[in-house]
Amino acid sequence: MGELSKNKSDQFTLFTFWMTICIVCYHAAPHLLIMASMGGGYDRNFFETLGPIALNYFFATSAYFFFSSEHCFASKMKKRIKTLWLPFVAWNTLYIPLYILQNGIPSLSTTVLGYTLEPFDGPLWYIFVLYIFFGLSYCIDHIRNSNPKGLLFLALLISICAASLHQFFISDSVSFMYDYWLERTIRMIPAFLFGAYCGKRKNIKKKILKLPNITILITAIVLWELATYLGDCFVTVLLLYVCTVCLWFGFPDINLELEPILRRSTFLIYAVHEGIIIVLLACMNKTGLCNAITNRVRFIGCLLIFLFIVLGAAMLIDKIIEQCPVKVSEILTGGRSGAMNNKSDFPKNIKNR
Repeated sequence: MGELSKNKSDQFTLFTFWMTICIVCYHAAPHLLIMASMGGGYDRNFFETLGPIALNYFFATSAYFFFSSEHCFASKMKKRIKTLWLPFVAWNTLYIPLYILQNGIPSLSTTVLGYTLEPFDGPLWYIFVLYIFFGLSYCIDHIRNSNPKGLLFLALLISICAASLHQFFISDSVSFMYDYWLERTIRMIPAFLFGAYCGKRKNIKKKILKLPNITILITAIVLWELATYLGDCFVTVLLLYVCTVCLWFGFPDINLELEPILRRSTFLIYAVHEGIIIVLLACMNKTGLCNAITNRVRFIGCLLIFLFIVLGAAMLIDKIIEQCPVKVSEILTGGRSGAMNNKSDFPKNIKNR
């Protein structure tokens, strides 16, 4: 399979950036809503849909890049040690001081969990899960090559099972050690399988969906609105799967580039946002600013301020990392900074994501 075009890469990068912003809102908004005495209802439901949609997209995209590559398994995994595993270890290590400030010195078991199931840098849990999924890639590839529709059927079946498990989990019908981690991981499998299916079927949109982009996007918005109205339940999980698929197919083929600094900072935004949010919330509680969020307008204004601070901090960190030795820069950004500084290496580096 040929390399991805630069236009196609720009589309992935642009959408990935906005999905990362959704994750920041997903983590910040619930706390601000509680401060504004708006902790329940439509507002909370709306922001809680952002996380699943963005994560579904991230897992689908990761699978897409992994399975669209013609390199052997060992070569693909070697690349992802640089782009995923090294940043995972580095940022979890950098987050230990923040953990100590909140909870004290971690025990040995907590430290092990901090680099596996429950990362110190919480949002990076998806990297550990991705490696588990990549380990199953041989079986997934076998199913896809022998019976592509069977892979889609498997994704559909697991979607129903994941939605059922989620319903049991939120209703406290099941409870066991690490049940939340297992439930969340299973919920990501359908998106990964969907991305794997699309990995070698780049023309799937033209072959299967002949509807205009605007029609597909309107469908996604309707499903999103319905999921928000229903709240967290079995049906909502399924609706958000379909919503993610509609966004995947319906996102217009526009040639719009992000500023280079935002391109480089997207991973950093994801890696550092939770720590920044924790510090900002602590400052608001300590100074009494939490009591100033008295209505929806102030809530939106505060959320935007949080977003700008996270974006600014990520871009500042990116500038600082640029001054570090190349090896340090590669470890902290997964090689993303260097990739953007050398556009001639585009076809090679786009595969590394």
